[in-house]
Amino acid sequence: MAAQVMRELPDEDIGRLTWEIVGIGQLSSQEREDILTNFYESAIGRDFVSVGGFEYAHEMLTRAIGKERADEITLRLGKHAGPHPFAFLQQVDIKDLVNFLRGEHPQMVALILAHLKTDQAAEVLPNLPESMQTEVSARIAMMERTSPDVLEEVEAVIRARLGSVFAPNAEMNMAGGVNALVELLRKVDLATERVILEGLEDIDPQTASEVRKRMFVFENITLLDNRSTQRVLREVDSKDLGLALKGATAEVRTRVMSNMSERAAKMLQEDIAALGPVRVAQVEEAQSRIVAVIRRLEEAEEIFVMRGGEEDILV
Repeated sequence: MAAQVMRELPDEDIGRLTWEIVGIGQLSSQEREDILTNFYESAIGRDFVSVGGFEYAHEMLTRAIGKERADEITLRLGKHAGPHPFAFLQQVDIKDLVNFLRGEHPQMVALILAHLKTDQAAEVLPNLPESMQTEVSARIAMMERTSPDVLEEVEAVIRARLGSVFAPNAEMNMAGGVNALVELLRKVDLATERVILEGLEDIDPQTASEVRKRMFVFENITLLDNRSTQRVLREVDSKDLGLALKGATAEVRTRVMSNMSERAAKMLQEDIAALGPVRVAQVEEAQSRIVAVIRRLEEAEEIFVMRGGEEDILV
C-alpha cells in the first residue's frame, strides 16, 4: 500500500517524504497507534467537510468519536481551510441582505447562501419570494465544487455594491449539495420547508425525494418533546421499534424508553435482547418506517419537532 501511494506522488515530494521516514527512528506501539488514529480521524473529518461543510463535519464527528475529539479535529481542519468565502456578510443586517439578494440571479443567491452559516442562510431563505426560494434551493442541492475564480468574481461584485472588504480564498471551496440544503431546511419553519419541497418536486423530483429522505433521520427523535415522542410511540409497530433501537445510540434508547411505562420499557429491552444479531439493512428499514411516521405526524401538526429557532421556544 505504501509503495502504491509513493508512486502517485511527485518526485520532489517522494524525496522529502523519504528523508522524513529515515529520520523518524523507532516508534513505540502506542506512538504508532496515536499517529494512525490522528490521521484517520482527520481524513474522515475532511471527507465530512467536503460533503456538507464544517457544521456537518462537526455533527458527524461528534456522533462518531464524541464532542471533545470532534472539537479538536474541526479546529485543526479549520486552521488550514483559509478565510471562509462571504464571511464579511455575517456583519450585514438580515433585512439588508435579503433586499440585496432579491434582485440577484438565483444562481448567485444559491452560491452565497451555500457558503453562509446555516443559521444565517435559514433566516434569509424564507424572506425571499416563494418562486425564488424554490429555484435557489434546487440550485443549492445541485451545486458541488466552485472554483476560486468564480468565488473571487462574485465576492468582488458584492464588495463593490456593499463596500465590504474581504480576502478571496486561495483554494477550491466545497459548498452546496443535498446535505447543505437539508441542513438549511432543518432551520426554517415548516411552512417554508413545505413550499420549497413542493416546488423542488416540480423542478427535480429525484433531488426532492433525496432531500425528504435526509430531512429527519432516526437519531433526530431526540428533537421531539415528550408529548410528541409518546404520540409517535402509539403509531409505530413494536417490532419496528425494537429493530430500530437495536442500532440506535444510548441517548436515543434512553429518550424513547423514558417516554414509556416501566413495564413497557422492560418488555422492549427484552425484545431487543431476544433479537440477536440482525442485518444493518433491517435496522435501517425499520428506522425509515418510523421516520416516515414522524414526518406524517409533523405535517399533520400532531407532533412538534424542535428546529432550533426562537419560534420553537415553548411557553
